[in-house]
Amino acid sequence: PIIETLGRPNKLKIHTQISYLNNNIHMDTKPEESTDIILDLIQKQNIQFIIETFTHKKSHAIQQIAKQKNIKLPIYGVAMDPNIPFNNEDHGFYNKVWSAHPSFQYQFSYGIYQQNYQQNYQQDSLQTKQKKRYDITYIGTANDKIADIINELREQNINIQVWGYGWDPYKKLRDIARGVLPIPYMQKTIAQSKISLNFDKITQKPSIRTLEIAASGGYQIQYPEDQHNTQNFQILIDKIKQDLNNDQKREVKANIQKEKNQTYNNQKLFKDIKKEIHDICPQFTQHLEQKREKIKYKNKLAIICYVHNQEKYIEQMILSALGQTTKDFELFILDDGSTDNTQNIVQKYSHDKRLRYQYQENICGNLDAFDKLIEIALDETSSDLVAFIGGDDIMYPKRIQKQIEAFQKQPELAVCYTDIQGIKDQGKYYPASIPSQYKNRKINKKNITRNLITLNFISHPTVMVDRKQILSIGGFQTPFASDYHFWLLSSPYLDYALIEDKHVLYRYHDKGSSTGLAQESPGSIETFNTMCETLNTHSILDFYSEEKEIPSQQNLYSMYIDLNSNIKNSRKRIDYFIINFAKKALEHHPYGLEAINHLLVINALNKHPDFQNILKYIEDNIEELEKQHRYNEFKKSTRNIITLYENHIHDEKLFSQWMYLDDKSDFYHLIHPVSN
Repeated sequence: PIIETLGRPNKLKIHTQISYLNNNIHMDTKPEESTDIILDLIQKQNIQFIIETFTHKKSHAIQQIAKQKNIKLPIYGVAMDPNIPFNNEDHGFYNKVWSAHPSFQYQFSYGIYQQNYQQNYQQDSLQTKQKKRYDITYIGTANDKIADIINELREQNINIQVWGYGWDPYKKLRDIARGVLPIPYMQKTIAQSKISLNFDKITQKPSIRTLEIAASGGYQIQYPEDQHNTQNFQILIDKIKQDLNNDQKREVKANIQKEKNQTYNNQKLFKDIKKEIHDICPQFTQHLEQKREKIKYKNKLAIICYVHNQEKYIEQMILSALGQTTKDFELFILDDGSTDNTQNIVQKYSHDKRLRYQYQENICGNLDAFDKLIEIALDETSSDLVAFIGGDDIMYPKRIQKQIEAFQKQPELAVCYTDIQGIKDQGKYYPASIPSQYKNRKINKKNITRNLITLNFISHPTVMVDRKQILSIGGFQTPFASDYHFWLLSSPYLDYALIEDKHVLYRYHDKGSSTGLAQESPGSIETFNTMCETLNTHSILDFYSEEKEIPSQQNLYSMYIDLNSNIKNSRKRIDYFIINFAKKALEHHPYGLEAINHLLVINALNKHPDFQNILKYIEDNIEELEKQHRYNEFKKSTRNIITLYENHIHDEKLFSQWMYLDDKSDFYHLIHPVSN
């Protein structure tokens, strides 16, 4: 789908569009909103060429709506069938067309899945075929019927794990359900599964999911949800139990499925599409080749800096970069339409062959295309590692050396960031640093996502990334809080590492998009939206992966309580999710004092009529509540909340009555281990 090509792989996978502003949740199911989003992205990202991937016949829907709105579209490409599993040799052509955008890998194509599996997961699969990590997996969007079938499988003592969008509302599945999987991790999960369950209809023409599983080295059992009945379900149970206990039989069947899907290949349609692309836009692939030829400096590291009117600071940044103890790198400066003396200052250092400068017309006037700047800079460089720096920031001499050493020590490392020293416009030091609770090895792969909900402690100008791993997740995708969005999107899957020493002087501006004082700046709103999207697409287990076994009901309760506290302490608190998670916590522990406390605080703060209903709930269940060891603390806190509410005090004072996760619980010590 076009929306995926444009870098928003999760935005339109559900029919309901959700927007967030000032703690209000707006939901709309109008399908034309999808087209509006597509048109907006086409314009912002200056897309030159469009290929429809969802039908044999061009729909022209986007063209018609664009015409109604007087929007001039770029060259409109051809339609193609997403089910066509092109051969590997066919991919070169489409790769040239699609690779202009880092989200190419989100486009479905059988050959690329198969090639990726052979390169990255086949050896793992061969080594673990006798001992697969998962028995049965299902990856897909949740619905009531599929949830019921999976619950029935669990009642038959069949071990199954699920991933995808929309599982969190199903109480009985929260202990096994995780959120949306990026493509490489979906393939890895399939490769590590004995059986991949597929609920698509069985037809002569294989579905996209059928091809995905086959190309990822998986063995699948199809069970169409629309044919669910007692007899068919018993057949499914018998088939699963037989196949789970026979590794050799599964391997033979997987190979048969793979060969069957490889034969499904409409070569004539592929040739027609290829010819039409050449006829419509013959210069397109030639343009991409010429663009790659412009990349002169090919080495292990590129330092990327995008600037706009930075004459006051740019020279300090250049000197700090060229003065690094590590000398082998390219410094690429992308000038986004500066109208001051920036270009002349940069040209003073053009004698240093490590520096490359590129000017373009302004596309990012108010950082409303920041992701596009990152994309252009990544596309114009070709190094394995990429370091970022702001045009107004300064690097300490050993910054690059220390980060390269970190990547050498940790082969799987994807993102390495450092501590910062703040500096004001006037040159005075600013007391800015990563808070201690996010340092001292307290942040790891298991807890980084939930801590990022509280605070974005990863400063973009301190980051060095592994290019391939960044693009494997889909690159930077939002116009304002691009970096924060990517940290939250990728942190459950990629390895992050902090160098605790200060290696960057980070400049604070009163009008800066990320450091400014305006609370409702575009960057601030996008940060809020990013948090909402993360909380909506990740499951509770994505935030608490310390649990190696299936978590107990009590631990699920504790996860929601702790996550609520992270949201409550965040820069952009989201009351909707606090209420939602508190209610879900009560589903796992109906008399949970902390969950009731959270509902009281938030409803009192917002003067919501549910406040009285919660007090009645306490009154109706007082006998059960009194049995708990924290009841006296809860009773005192409730009394104080009522007093503040009756005195019309609806401000931050209410949060002084907030109850955190019980520090005497086993789960508290699991997620807050005692330091030596």
